[in-house]
Amino acid sequence: LCGHVTACHFPSQLLCRTAACAAQSKDSLVAVRREGHQVPKELQTGQGSAVVYMENPRAPAPNHAEKARTLMASQRQGFLATKHHQLEVPYGTLINLAVCPDTGMPFTVISRLAEHTQNLLNSQVCSVLVTEAQGAGDQLSVARCTLVGEMKRVEKTPGRREAFLKNHPTATYVDFDDFQCWELQC
Repeated sequence: LCGHVTACHFPSQLLCRTAACAAQSKDSLVAVRREGHQVPKELQTGQGSAVVYMENPRAPAPNHAEKARTLMASQRQGFLATKHHQLEVPYGTLINLAVCPDTGMPFTVISRLAEHTQNLLNSQVCSVLVTEAQGAGDQLSVARCTLVGEMKRVEKTPGRREAFLKNHPTATYVDFDDFQCWELQC
């Protein structure tokens, strides 16, 4: 996916789904308690920061790139961080994401009028934080990674359009002329 993956945290449930892993029965999964940051006992409430995952101990351990690809394939949004074009301060915004079927890189479709588009036109260097869907419990115990690179404007191809609409079926703006396709090249 990307050569520049930083600040990664991947719980073990993001396992490589190889043919060998898929052939194993559900009975071969074991519960593994993964501890987060250690919280003093007097400050703990309930479960603390530990999370229980099901994993196959015989499955090969995926590398960070495989984990990042798995995470990207399962998520639809990310947090885009750019440098503001006038104030020159960090500027973050939530964006819809998809993975390009041709390049395997994450991309988004955004309006030319958006503040973050103006920032990208000034400097394409950015990062995108992608996290697992968050629910109850310790929000810092879910899988997450920050992808760092340059967001380049790319052609809105039929493949990209289809991939984006698969993730975001109500995103009718994908066909608007003032919405552009930007791909994170990392």
